[in-house]
Amino acid sequence: MNREIKFRKWHKELKDMTYSENVFISFFMTYEKYPDMYELMQNTGIKDRTGKDIYQGDILKSVQETIFLVVWSIERCAFFLQTKEGEIYTLEQYMTPNLWVESNIYQNPEMIKVAVLN
Repeated sequence: MNREIKFRKWHKELKDMTYSENVFISFFMTYEKYPDMYELMQNTGIKDRTGKDIYQGDILKSVQETIFLVVWSIERCAFFLQTKEGEIYTLEQYMTPNLWVESNIYQNPEMIKVAVLN
């Protein structure tokens, strides 16, 4: 699989999201210097039904009105979709033609409250 590695970072104080295409080294340098100031999120390599990139921390909505949070599992080394009720699906189980990015957990945390998957 050949995909572009992309990241974004959320500035906690300024409440600002910044996206990076191929300059993720500067993201890591900033994050390493100020780890408490940023949340760093990786792109999943998958696009939603509208063609928008899906990132860790995104809140997705399905055609069935189900809300999902995109989470990264360190134990499983994979991205998953987690519902408000705690149900967990792989991205492949719930294919992206049925999903679109509604928001993200940092800009609209009230949209979804889940226990973070480990």
